[in-house]
Amino acid sequence: CHCPPAMMGRRCALSALCVCLLVQAVVAVYTECDNVNHIRGASCNGPTQPCVSGSGYTNAGKAASLAACEQLCSAASDCEGVTWHDASVGGWANVCVLTAASTWAGYGGHPQGGHHAACNKDKIPTCSCSVQPPPPPPP
Repeated sequence: CHCPPAMMGRRCALSALCVCLLVQAVVAVYTECDNVNHIRGASCNGPTQPCVSGSGYTNAGKAASLAACEQLCSAASDCEGVTWHDASVGGWANVCVLTAASTWAGYGGHPQGGHHAACNKDKIPTCSCSVQPPPPPPP
């Protein structure tokens, strides 16, 4: 059982409790933005494809929840934030996209249902849920 720092020195008897506390510890450092897509258009073109090289985004595959996506970000040294897709987005459901260093600050995201963005407050103390206008539809 891997316990968060608050549990150190105590015996962690129930692994489910420990996992729950660990997820809560991870979530606590993120600003979460419902219905916000933080991925620039054409940076990630398919739910099973890698994102465009050099775009600042990484398709981390499926994650069961926004909190699980945040854990993937916390484990990546260059990750500042994530966009997680809920079940309403069809083929993109549960796909977790990581946002690399300096990419979050350069783009505020845009409103889009079924998308949930979160930024790491330890890495970007000024992160917020402010968004840009939605992108224009493709021609």
